Amino acid sequence: MSTATLLTLEQFEQLPHEDGVRYELKGGELVTMANAKAGHERTKFRIERSLIAYILQHPIGEIYSESSFALSPSRVCAPDVAFLRDELAAKADPERIFQGAPDLAIEVVSDSENALELRQKSRTTWMPAPRPFGPCIPSCESSRSTINRA
Repeated sequence: MSTATLLTLEQFEQLPHEDGVRYELKGGELVTMANAKAGHERTKFRIERSLIAYILQHPIGEIYSESSFALSPSRVCAPDVAFLRDELAAKADPERIFQGAPDLAIEVVSDSENALELRQKSRTTWMPAPRPFGPCIPSCESSRSTINRA
């Protein structure tokens, strides 16, 4: 029986960057993120475009794509799209991943994700689907507000 080596946040931040490989940290375990398909990317782009258009008209914060957020010493998530109010963005250390949850985190639901995976992810991310999928489930463990789509 093998056991997984658990990583700390500091160890996670020291991992070498490999082109095209993204990771999250769940309960200290390193999780490789799957490559997104075209429909997923198209949905993400449309969300980013809408948010950026709003932010350009109302400069209240910044939009990030697939950036890592340390939610605890053993949990790092990288939502597809995130928004940080200016006050929160200004506190970020440019040499580290973001500390704490974003003000809004959006995760596009992928066809490959089953109901159990979505429930395990769920807490406070708006999760639109590239095509009709049913109710969206909040994601990315945090105490921030949730936006749901029915």
